[in-house]
Amino acid sequence: MSGRTAVIALLLLSTLGTAAALPPPGLPGGDLPDAPASEHDVYAVEQGDTCVAVKPIQGNENVVRFYDYRNPYTEPSDWSYSSFAPSSLTRENGSTMFLYEAPDGVVSLVILHDRRRAGRTGENLPMSAVSFRFDGLPESGRWVLMDDTYEGREDRWSRNRIDWTWTGSRIDGAVFRGLSGDFRTTVSPSWNEDAALHDPRFGSEPVNSWTFLSGSASDPTETDLDMGAPVTVHPGGCGAPPEAALSVRGAGGVGTGESVTFDASGTSDPDGDVAAYRWDFDGDGTVDQTTNESTVDHAYETPGERTARVTVVDGEGQTDEANATVRVAEGTTDGRSSTTSNGRTSGSADESTDGGVTLEPNALPGTDVLVEHPEWTTVGVALALLAGAVAARR
Repeated sequence: MSGRTAVIALLLLSTLGTAAALPPPGLPGGDLPDAPASEHDVYAVEQGDTCVAVKPIQGNENVVRFYDYRNPYTEPSDWSYSSFAPSSLTRENGSTMFLYEAPDGVVSLVILHDRRRAGRTGENLPMSAVSFRFDGLPESGRWVLMDDTYEGREDRWSRNRIDWTWTGSRIDGAVFRGLSGDFRTTVSPSWNEDAALHDPRFGSEPVNSWTFLSGSASDPTETDLDMGAPVTVHPGGCGAPPEAALSVRGAGGVGTGESVTFDASGTSDPDGDVAAYRWDFDGDGTVDQTTNESTVDHAYETPGERTARVTVVDGEGQTDEANATVRVAEGTTDGRSSTTSNGRTSGSADESTDGGVTLEPNALPGTDVLVEHPEWTTVGVALALLAGAVAARR
């Protein structure tokens, strides 16, 4: 909206007495309407044969407060009738779009035109104009912020089309809140002379770039868009499959009953939308457990060698697998492995809580001597017992 029109509208309001104190229609404020939280983490922006995976900008406030539209009726107030969103999200003589996710999980589409330039003042500032047509906006959402908001504004609004015009000292834009489900929203732009509100009677300042932003509000990732083609936004990535990876802590030797940790955190996915991990602990083709986390613990009840498998599933249902071998030995009664080395059984004796020796079944009855030579025969043991009895009679 032009500064000239804003001044005229305010002058008209000032002549209406008490009406001048009332906020104009569409002023952001109060409670936002109910909207469902999005179930998606990753989205895609498609234009022609190009597809780019994007993530919403995360914020700690609702989207209207983040947009920070200010005019003389707001607190804080400003006469610019402009967004005060972070400057990292705006472009001089350029339009930006991005998804914004509030703390409640509700995702919005935010549109910002131009950059606020407080030093540009005067009555003959150049004007810019843009028209956007929207197809496929989800029924779960609605436009919750109209920039501008004063009565008599030149901007034209409907659910599926917005025509903007503004002077080159401020920002114009809009917020559609409540993107959820499997929507596919297409934005078809018309710029400058092709926009509905372009007025050749006034000096014009063309919009010369269109960018989709992703990730961080302070340092967003930029995707330059073709100004001559529509763009489609939808949940999920761009169809690139994940690359699964699997490691196992304790794979070289664990006992029955011992917990084994399977770790698929080395998995990569170009779209960043891994949805699930399906675990087959014994490699028999049956999924034993499904998790959203990349690590899981499992204990085997019987000894043997297992080929464990994880199947990684992304948001488009594409999968990839990774395997790892686990060797399970017979465990002791306390769950420790009884694997042997050099003929000696590991864990044959253990320290008790009082510092003594806990005798295992391989100790001689009635003695504190451990049998360290399993090659002894039953006859040898019997002779030793007999010699002990003879000595006791002396």
